Amino acid sequence: MASKTFTVMVSQGLTEAGVASSQLAAVKEMVKDWLRSTYAGFLWPFLRREKLAIALGSGVSYLEFGMGSGSITEEIQRINDPIKIYDSEYRTRENIRITTDWSNDLDSDSDLIDPTSNTGLPTKARVVPDATLRGKWKVVFNYVADRAYLLKMSYHVIPNAPADGDYPIYPNDATIVQAANCAALKHMKRMDEYREDLKILVSKVREDRVKYCEAPGINDMIGNFGLDSRTFK
Repeated sequence: MASKTFTVMVSQGLTEAGVASSQLAAVKEMVKDWLRSTYAGFLWPFLRREKLAIALGSGVSYLEFGMGSGSITEEIQRINDPIKIYDSEYRTRENIRITTDWSNDLDSDSDLIDPTSNTGLPTKARVVPDATLRGKWKVVFNYVADRAYLLKMSYHVIPNAPADGDYPIYPNDATIVQAANCAALKHMKRMDEYREDLKILVSKVREDRVKYCEAPGINDMIGNFGLDSRTFK
């Protein structure tokens, strides 16, 4: 995504802030924290991923994803609705709608139903965060799978922190450089300058949301308010 490596951009921010390169290691860690916070603060389209042909075996009632589970090494921020289910012959195709894990729908809570009789094609699922590992999720289906199925899942990730030679997953180099500038000023306790540069950084992130999150087709669902097209043109 970025056109410069992580180290190059942080070094540029240090230079713009007039801070010695001896502070590079500390500022890098601060910028990593900023990147993670920025990823988590918005469902950026460039962090959306898809996974196809996920095996849901016969007799399985739940699957786990994220942080090494389900062949997904990254931290998952959100699993998107719906999950699509199909079979290997493409004769069965259905949507699994995601409900909240605090839903009062007893019929879709497989924990309250005899698993020996509660079998079929899953149509609903609860997505529950792991109690100990951030970014790992448990998807609990309303029915125990009555035969083998496949799943297609859309989800948003929080990328791993960039290493020195990595190109960070962010579309605007200038914003990362500004973040490094702010981090350097904060690290050196130059708080008046930091507060002024922080305003610029906040403005840049807002601009990035407009520039890189409104591509045609990306946010169609955000604008769909469920209005009747026969009445509302």
